[in-house]
Amino acid sequence: MAWASVRQVRRCPLDRLRSGTFVVSPRAGRGPPKELRDAPSLEIIDGLLAAGAKVSVFDPVAMPNAKRLLGSTVTFVERPYDALNSVDALFVVTEWNEFRHPDFERMKSLMKSPVVFDGRNIYAPSKMKELGFTCFSIGRR
Repeated sequence: MAWASVRQVRRCPLDRLRSGTFVVSPRAGRGPPKELRDAPSLEIIDGLLAAGAKVSVFDPVAMPNAKRLLGSTVTFVERPYDALNSVDALFVVTEWNEFRHPDFERMKSLMKSPVVFDGRNIYAPSKMKELGFTCFSIGRR
C-alpha cells in the first residue's frame, strides 16, 4: 500500500502535489498502538521526502515513537487541525477516531488544497466529492 500511495501522488494531475507539503498520521502498523514497527506510513513519509515534499506529522498516541524514528526530517504538531494549516494534501493511514469524523469544513478551510489520500478507506468517496474534496482511496476498487 505505501509505495502505491506515493506513486498515486506522483501521478496526481495536480502539479503542486508532486513536491508539496503533506500531513501524514503515522500509526498504521501491527502491534501495540504506540508501536510504529512495520507501519506503512513510514514508507509513505520516506517516499514523500525523497520526492522533495515537506511532511507534517500528527498522531494521538504514537508521537513519542514517531519523533524517535523520524527525528528532524518532518515537522511534528500537537493538535490534528494544526497539521492541516496550508498543506497540499492529507494522507490518512490510521483509523483513530480523531480521523473518522472530522470537521470537514474546518479541514477544507485550513488546507491549501482539499486533497485527501485515504489509506484506510474510512471516507466515502462520494461524500468527499460532495464536500468539495478530491479524495484518492488507496486500494479501493
